[in-house]
Amino acid sequence: MIASTPFKHPVFTFGLPFEGKLNVKNRWVILANLIPWDKLADTYNNAMCATNGRLALPARLAMGALFVKHLLKISDEETILQIQENVYLQYFVGLEVFQEAPIFDPSLFVAIRKRLGKDGVTAVENAIVDAMIADRTQGKVEQKNDEKPTSEPTKDEPTADKPTDEPTKNEPTKNHSTKKQTNKKKAAKPKKTTNIVLPPKKNLPHRGHLKIDTTVAPQKIKFPTDLDLLNTARQKSEKYLALLCTQLGLPRKNYRTYRRTARKDYLKVAKMKRKTRKVLRAAIRKQLGYLKRNLLNIKQLIALVRTENPDATLNGWLAKDLAEYETVQTLYTQQKTMYDTQTNRCDNRIVSISQPYVRPIVRGKTHVNTEFGAKIAIATIDGISTVDNFSWNAYNENADLQTHIDRYTDRYQCYPELINCDKIYHTTANHQLAEHYGTRLVGTKLGRPKKIDQTPEAKRVAQAERNQRNVIEGKIGQAKNRYGLDKIPAKTDTTSVVWTTCCIIATNLVRWLKDVSLCPKSETYSLTHFYHIYTQIYFLTIHKTQAHGITATF
Repeated sequence: MIASTPFKHPVFTFGLPFEGKLNVKNRWVILANLIPWDKLADTYNNAMCATNGRLALPARLAMGALFVKHLLKISDEETILQIQENVYLQYFVGLEVFQEAPIFDPSLFVAIRKRLGKDGVTAVENAIVDAMIADRTQGKVEQKNDEKPTSEPTKDEPTADKPTDEPTKNEPTKNHSTKKQTNKKKAAKPKKTTNIVLPPKKNLPHRGHLKIDTTVAPQKIKFPTDLDLLNTARQKSEKYLALLCTQLGLPRKNYRTYRRTARKDYLKVAKMKRKTRKVLRAAIRKQLGYLKRNLLNIKQLIALVRTENPDATLNGWLAKDLAEYETVQTLYTQQKTMYDTQTNRCDNRIVSISQPYVRPIVRGKTHVNTEFGAKIAIATIDGISTVDNFSWNAYNENADLQTHIDRYTDRYQCYPELINCDKIYHTTANHQLAEHYGTRLVGTKLGRPKKIDQTPEAKRVAQAERNQRNVIEGKIGQAKNRYGLDKIPAKTDTTSVVWTTCCIIATNLVRWLKDVSLCPKSETYSLTHFYHIYTQIYFLTIHKTQAHGITATF
């Protein structure tokens, strides 16, 4: 039987399930009590002055709104609306009483990202990762306390006894039977070594499985072509020429730009479905001619403005216009060089006038050969991901192995037992580096395969080890498909770094919530602990609102 439901309800009759209380099992309540807000506040407040200036937003309010944005993958405006409408989100960002007004203007998200910067967002990432590791360690300690303690050392814990040269029971003594083996080893050819300066090694144990990989975080820009870039540069040069003519009081007709003819020439080729090489070169040559004429006129007018005062300001020019003018000049030089040499490559090639720091990175993937964005090196340990390197230029990622090991050592105070990486990392230098640290690179070994490695059992074991690298591939896919790492809409290099790192932080926060559901015995994860915190906040809110004559909503 179909139930009938009225289409409109009076607002005052709508039932509210809260009854003045928040559900302690809600994900935002749990996550709010897990995040180390004090450490994040110290990082956020480092970029501000303690005595001068207007009072800034609270650190938890700013950072919490940033986490909500990336966890829900919504725009800045939608983030403010969601927090304005959701009581749990308001608790997450640190509000004590439900309010209907927006917490701040959406445009302040840009200032928050600029204030954090690359160093700040890295510190935020490290604080969250350290808190996750501390929670996991606390949960493991409580589980071990429930079991009977054993005095035997485990494999993960290093023994205090130093290795000696005395033979043990399992080791064979030096007798006549081993002389033939030693003679064979001496007769073997020495291994080829390269002149690599190895860093000093610390006396640390070996624990854990490190998985590393690189990916590209593409910027949200128009797909660049030489013809489109030259057309955009020509339009911007016409704008700068008009500003200079207005400042000097000169008629624009004295400096011809042929903008109508240039636009017709551009559209005639841009609308073609199939463009031959000859047609493209002819169109690029025309646009180069129009742009060259405009740049020469601009230089003459700037010289007239600064004849008496070399430091005279250009009226109507913003800082963005000055930066784009320099970019247009560099773009013309690059395009003219590639046209004259009939090549499609140059160093530090500009693919976006508004974002000149973006570089083309050739990936060789099936769906796309070249991506335009930042190349980032990601490391994953037990489901926790970190950004270990960030670069706008294309580079060979096998040089990142030392960086990954250093960050792993600083965080865990040990060396990894295994390093699971792509085939490009398996170089002679990296194998020597791994051998120096006492670890092993999982994957195809260098040189001719040995017979012992070709047995079916050895192949199954090797394939199982290589399959563990799927974890980091899944993390990258999760960040791109769910949290927006596949298209970074930030407009500056600083905000792009913050945006990219926040996408990885969002994957860690989701993993943290998963750990909470899997480890209910830990004190940090217990719902009674959350309920104790909630009661303190609840009665404190009641006391404050009654003192001001306001009715508390929760």
